Parts: sequence; structure tokens; C-alpha cells
Amino acid sequence: MKEKFLLMLLAIALVAGAAQAEMLLNPGFEEGVFDPTFSPDHWENYYTTYGHVHTWVNNTAGAHSGSKYIKMYNWLVLGTSYVTSAYLGQLVSVKEGKDYTFTVWAKNDVESQANLANIYVDWLDSAGVGHPSPDAVALDYESVNIVVTDADWVEIDFGAFTAPKGAVAAYVFLGNILGNGLNAIYYDDVSMLGPDPNVHAGPDMISWDGETVSLT
Repeated sequence: MKEKFLLMLLAIALVAGAAQAEMLLNPGFEEGVFDPTFSPDHWENYYTTYGHVHTWVNNTAGAHSGSKYIKMYNWLVLGTSYVTSAYLGQLVSVKEGKDYTFTVWAKNDVESQANLANIYVDWLDSAGVGHPSPDAVALDYESVNIVVTDADWVEIDFGAFTAPKGAVAAYVFLGNILGNGLNAIYYDDVSMLGPDPNVHAGPDMISWDGETVSLT
């Protein structure tokens, strides 16, 4: 009886620990065939006009963790007067009515330089999933800007967003929308935490990602 009670406590602890799951793939930008002009695996760039305004950096000493991170300029193409809406984004599955939290580690080129860490989220229904933002007609969207002035890595907490009714997916974008085309912001270890729908427990079993383990 005591052993079964201890196993039940273990199941509760496992479920509690798994209540939040990382929704993003390759959140630290480590995966992919490296080239500074490429995007990391599972991330797509979106620019409304032309010009290359993000760089994939491979530098262990400069990274927040691992060896790779993103350097992103603002919406003005460097050295020109052309305005570019620049984002690096990823499509993820969501569940309506559920809360999702967003954080990222960011820093600037130089101390006291002001950049806006920007996260932009398009909530999509099944009709919009096949047409990534901005072509999709989003059910709703979120956009949060937080000023970054540090030349050392700081964690930026964008808070929690609730997926609206009908949402089955979200396009999550990171951007930089401040300055004159010369300033850059760096991103690493972005996180989107949401509910893990695949963890269930009962008095005699626990199910994790479809695999059931008997506690008896």
C-alpha cells in the first residue's frame, strides 16, 4: 500500500512538472546547416521588401547558451532608406482558450543603445494555417515591444497571451522595430510555454505522449 501511495505521488509530481511544455522547435537557434545568411531550422524569415536584415551568428563566447544566436537589424535596410518589415518566425499548434507565455534572451550591440525586443503572434484558424502571416487572415494578433538597453544578455518576459476561440495555430515572430537601420538586437533562447495536452494520470496509471505506464 505504501509503495502504491509513493507511486501515486510520483505520478502527481510528473504531471505537475509537465503542465507546461515548450511549444517551439529549435528555440536556441542551434540546429541547421550553418551559414550566416541562412535561417536556423524550423525558423522562417519574413521581409516585406528587400534587403537582408538578420544574421545567424556562430560564436560560443557571445551566445547566451550553446554557440548560435540571431542578430537582427530594424526595419530600415542597412545603408538605405528602404523600409523593411523584418521578422523571424515559426508556426506552432495551439488550443483555444489556453494561455501561452513568451520569453526571450536579448542584448544590444553597445550599452545604453535602445532597441525594442518585439514579439508578434498571429492566431490562426484551420483556414489560415496554410497561408503564413502576413497572407493569412488572422483571428486576432498580439504585438508586444519591450525596450532593451543592455549589452549583456537579459531575459525579456512578454507575458501570457490567451489563444482566442477557433485558434488551432499561431505564427510567432521575433523582430526589431527601433532605431535608424544601424542598431542591432541579438536574440537567443526564445521560449513559448503552453499546456501539454498529452499528459494524463489516474490512481493506477500515467499516460505521457500516448505511452501508458501502470503504477501497479
